[in-house]
Amino acid sequence: MEQLSQSIQAKAFSGELTEQWRRDNPDRISGDNSAAALLERIQAEHAAAKPAPQNRSRLTGRKTKIPPAAPCRAHHKEVLWS
Repeated sequence: MEQLSQSIQAKAFSGELTEQWRRDNPDRISGDNSAAALLERIQAEHAAAKPAPQNRSRLTGRKTKIPPAAPCRAHHKEVLWS
């Protein structure tokens, strides 16, 4: 069974399973139906769906203000270390 599965996969990837269908239906795989045309449509849709890049900081638009940082006590002369 495993050998049959591998044989079918090999024929599928080489195009042997669809050879007759492709000969009988050339209009379905050329022009607007070609792989190249499909790739162009996918790329166009992807480009249209991509959001515009934003050059803003992640904190821009924040509704609450960030309080200023408290000064470090290690730099004040009045602090005595015991």
